[in-house]
Amino acid sequence: MSKPIFEDLFKFSGRRNRKSYNLLFLIQSVVGLSFYGLTMYATDLSDTSSTVGDLLLIVSIPIIIAIIISTWATGSQRFRDVGYSGWYILTTLLPIIGPFVSIAIMIKPSSVGENKYGPSCI
Repeated sequence: MSKPIFEDLFKFSGRRNRKSYNLLFLIQSVVGLSFYGLTMYATDLSDTSSTVGDLLLIVSIPIIIAIIISTWATGSQRFRDVGYSGWYILTTLLPIIGPFVSIAIMIKPSSVGENKYGPSCI
């Protein structure tokens, strides 16, 4: 059984299996890009209608920040699931190798059984 997708979104400990991580990553990407587009639209609106643009910015910026924090938290859980430290999530911020690390963590299977970060989520 897979870990529920929306469980431990802001928890920087524990493990997250590949299926749960990839589904959550897809949802976070769609929602994050939608709110990013909304924010960009709001900045264009702020030139003409300041109340609508300001309201959209007030709503979307905290949501984008929450998505970024939950992406880092679930990414660190995924690194722990394959047997690495959660701090390896910071390698995804590196300009050249970051995208390759992100793809690799989506593809690499979980370590079987219990590792030093906890029991398996499978």
